[in-house]
Amino acid sequence: MDCLMINSSDWTALTLTFELALISTIILLVIGTPIAWWLSQTKVRFKFLIETMVALPIVLPPTVLGFYLLIFLGPQGSVGKLVSYLGGPSLIFSFTGLVLGSIVYSMPFVIQPLQHAFSVIDKRADETAATIGFSRLRRFFYLFLPLSKTGYLSAFVLGFAHTLGEFGIVFSFIMFFFPEGGGYMLELANFEEANPLSTPEHIAPVWYYSPYYAMLRAVPDKLGGLLVMAAAIAILFVVPTLFTKFDL
Repeated sequence: MDCLMINSSDWTALTLTFELALISTIILLVIGTPIAWWLSQTKVRFKFLIETMVALPIVLPPTVLGFYLLIFLGPQGSVGKLVSYLGGPSLIFSFTGLVLGSIVYSMPFVIQPLQHAFSVIDKRADETAATIGFSRLRRFFYLFLPLSKTGYLSAFVLGFAHTLGEFGIVFSFIMFFFPEGGGYMLELANFEEANPLSTPEHIAPVWYYSPYYAMLRAVPDKLGGLLVMAAAIAILFVVPTLFTKFDL
């Protein structure tokens, strides 16, 4: 039963994670509402470009996105330099930096449900409200906002869950700028200088590499061994072309 007990460090990590997800989602709802509203109402030609930029975090790997965020938010990045010039704190390895990264990566999961909720509202209701003198802002608060409760619920759940389960942004912070983790995240042995005359005991050849080890041992020359290995793989692609398909 001891393995099921949660200590103070675990509670701190859980609290920080839920706090990050909640703050990021609330900020995304505030920022995403006017963007989603504009996308649902506008008919400008470059609308598809904005929609593509919003959806970009869906297709980008989280480690790639996290790496570029670190470049921009770092001390030498444009955003990092601006914050430093204004006297702000460093964004790297800070809760603020994690919030910014989570906002960027979870943006499509909040904006897209809101945009869909706004776009499916009957246009005739909007036209009727405009006819009786309701301003655009008043129509939003008294018409669109009440009719978009389901969209806001979906956006909150998706944004919160995605931020809660996202590991790529944090992983990028660790891998690119703090890989050894003080010995707590990764094994320090991975960062020790290798001894070319001694093979560590925990490194052993795996069975599915045995044919290639045999080729390297059979060919004295290193380059020749590599060529034999490459030929062994290339022949798998050549053999199918040796058979000709005849139509009967």
